[in-house]
Amino acid sequence: MNMRNTLSIAVLALLASAATTAQTAPAKAKIDANGDGVITKAEAAAFPKLAQRFDQLDVNKDGKLSADERRAMHPRNGRDGARMHEARATLFADADANKDGRLSRDEFIVEHSARAAEREQQRAQRAGEAGKQKPARPQPTEAERQQHIGAMFDRMDANKDGTVTKAEFDAFKPKPRGDGQPPAKPAPVK
Repeated sequence: MNMRNTLSIAVLALLASAATTAQTAPAKAKIDANGDGVITKAEAAAFPKLAQRFDQLDVNKDGKLSADERRAMHPRNGRDGARMHEARATLFADADANKDGRLSRDEFIVEHSARAAEREQQRAQRAGEAGKQKPARPQPTEAERQQHIGAMFDRMDANKDGTVTKAEFDAFKPKPRGDGQPPAKPAPVK
């Protein structure tokens, strides 16, 4: 037998083995067994870690985990999902200066800018305490920062009525950025 035939037989044997394994491997269990979009306590019972946290995650205590409650159980950016949900709720409440349940563009820009300045000050303080210089990175101008925040508001305003409701705010998924900063000033074109 020549080398080509031996190689062909080996490849066929490997493919047959993989196909057999794929057919006999157990299917991954689905948490939402009946596919109704919610997870009941009975469905969670098949998953020990979820069953253990079920009552904690079932915020409205209706015996089911809704899509919002399930999103809150996943870690995001190294934070617990529930903490992130709580932080976003606080951001909305703090930004809603007139307490009408809607954010105007100005309310959002003012609150977002204040929080960004606070985060920047905390970063500088931590760097100073660690004996390090604040990392040099190009800082956008205030106008550029407000433009970026305004664009975020526009993406949040799903019905384009000039205000953001709590539902629109909760549904919004910010574009991921590596450093959490607005885009740096582009280099001048020559």
